[in-house]
Formats: sequence, C-alpha cells, structure tokens
Amino acid sequence: MSSNQNYPSNTSRSANSGDKYQVYLLDGHPIEVRVERRAKGDDLLQQVFNSMNPPLEERDYFSLTFDVLDEKEPIAWLDRRKGVEKQMKKAANPAFAMNVKFYPPDPTTLMEYSRYLFYLQIRDEIAKGKLPCSLSTLAML
Repeated sequence: MSSNQNYPSNTSRSANSGDKYQVYLLDGHPIEVRVERRAKGDDLLQQVFNSMNPPLEERDYFSLTFDVLDEKEPIAWLDRRKGVEKQMKKAANPAFAMNVKFYPPDPTTLMEYSRYLFYLQIRDEIAKGKLPCSLSTLAML
C-alpha cells in the first residue's frame, strides 16, 4: 500500500498514555499503536514492528508513509528523527501505511517473513497499475 488515502482517521490522544495511531500493514489490516506524546518517528516505527505477528526483524527495508496536504508530493515518509506529532501537522489524514522503503539486491538472503512482505508490496503496486507486469509474470504471482 503506497497510500493510506480513504482510510478512516483513527488517531486519539489520552492525557496519561500518549498518542494512538492507526497503522495499515502491507496486508491491509490495521493495527493501533500507542506512543508517548513527544515520540520520534523511530519510536513509532519500532512499536509497529514489535506489534506485528511475528515481530519484524529485518526492519531497515520498511517504513511508514502518510498522506500530506501537498499537491506535488501527496505522500510523505515518516522521518525517524523528527517528532511524530510535528509531522502530523501536515498530514491530510493521521493514519499511516507500512511500505517497502527500498528493495535489497538479493531478496533470497532475506528471512521468509520479509520476503512475504515484499511480495505483498509488489502485488499491490501491480494491482494499482504502478508497476508494469507481463501477463506471464502476473500469472506466476
């Protein structure tokens, strides 16, 4: 999922427990993640990875995106070093979508779960017409 457009906004704040965000995983299922109010992007990302079943171990290849109010760049990557709350000020919808940040040169060296997540991303991009694919390759997928 390269965009979380059309997802319901489900972010809430509790005075005692921080901010709660809706994150859509690559299989389309949402999870709810709670982070401290002044959490950095990396804190949210690690919370997402740890909440997955099984927890994601090969984390460098993945990140979160969110829709922004900008016609030139409608999607932004979560900056790991900046505060989540500050980044959400420019968000069109405060929900996040997990995406592949970059692809490894040899995916056969990855763990099976990571390869499955790459498959989900590629399948989604082919289905949305963002990644061209021959009919024979499409049949194999």
